[in-house]
Amino acid sequence: MTVPRSQREQSQPLGWQHQPLGWHWEWVRPEPLQFHRLQLSLPNYRWWRPLLTLLLAVVYYLVLSVLLFVVYGIAMFANSRSGLAGLEGLDTSRVTDPMTLSLLLVSVILMAPAVLLACLSTGLRPWRHMLSVTSRIRWRWMLWCVMPAVVTFVGTQLLVSVLTIIASLTTGGISDHEASELSSTQGWVGWPTYAVLLGMIIVLVPLQAATEELVFRGLLLQTVGGWVRRPWLAAIPSVLLFTAGHGYGFWGQLSIVVFAVTTVWLTIRTGGLEASIALHVVNNVLLFVVQATGITGDDTLEGSADTPIVLFQEVILCGSFLCWVLIAARRRRIDNRFHPAPHPVPVWHGAQPTFAAQPTFAAQPTDDTVSIRTLQPSTDGDDEQHPPMQRTQK
Repeated sequence: MTVPRSQREQSQPLGWQHQPLGWHWEWVRPEPLQFHRLQLSLPNYRWWRPLLTLLLAVVYYLVLSVLLFVVYGIAMFANSRSGLAGLEGLDTSRVTDPMTLSLLLVSVILMAPAVLLACLSTGLRPWRHMLSVTSRIRWRWMLWCVMPAVVTFVGTQLLVSVLTIIASLTTGGISDHEASELSSTQGWVGWPTYAVLLGMIIVLVPLQAATEELVFRGLLLQTVGGWVRRPWLAAIPSVLLFTAGHGYGFWGQLSIVVFAVTTVWLTIRTGGLEASIALHVVNNVLLFVVQATGITGDDTLEGSADTPIVLFQEVILCGSFLCWVLIAARRRRIDNRFHPAPHPVPVWHGAQPTFAAQPTFAAQPTDDTVSIRTLQPSTDGDDEQHPPMQRTQK
């Protein structure tokens, strides 16, 4: 349709522009991405690149683990009076021994450099997309999440202790056999040893917990999320592999499933690892601090984790923390989606617009007429950032 120039200047709405026929560049904003789909925003993303990254991460981790065990084996052999018999400590998970506790934590922390080396090797970078939708740790939000994690953990422990005392009173207390067995396993490690253990816990446990979140709720979740759209499908491998990495009994493994589902849910709904890291760090630090004393009756990781009360405790802890954090994230308007920047795409302007509700003009094309294509102004509230002359370029 052609419109005389004088009529065009009077009837043209604000934001409309001249659009002659041909190819033109128009700014297009892609749809927002949830946390588990963030790998699709990387410039070098290909469907096979995350899979190759996982394989290389496993290879790097195995190499680093071998080097770690060699170093620890040499150290324990040199410090042991019984020669090779001292190497048997490498197979234990006793948290009251500084050497085995440090080995246990460092062997998990090594997964972080393995993942980062794999990302650099395959070009899956910047790796910070595994942290949050803002490609960084939102420190204020994570520090805030520490408070509900501590409150819910301590409250759950008190509740379980009260219920245990009530159950023991109603059943007649502890039997003589159980009392003798408990007294034989208790023993204070002493202040010098506990001071060393406490320093290791404060320094290494946060790194260990953050590493597990980076691997299972970061890389693994986003790898599967690049292939499937639904969050619950992307979460299945993360939950299964995280549970398989713990060697507890039946009830203990069920509690790990509850914990894994909670952290995945928190990661997707809050758009980052901050809430799950806070819960993981508080849970592990407080458990290690108590268990390292040696007075709990069992100083191993697997010994006391196979009871129904553990599952009940985990459900209460994770459920209360999940509700608290999700409500706070909504009130604090924590962004859980990544908003890609608009980018220009070529668009063919060939069809002429029709105006069914406007009167037709009988003017014939002359030298004073111009062919135009009308563009509706953007309604997404982004006009200030991208004015019309920027959103549509020739």
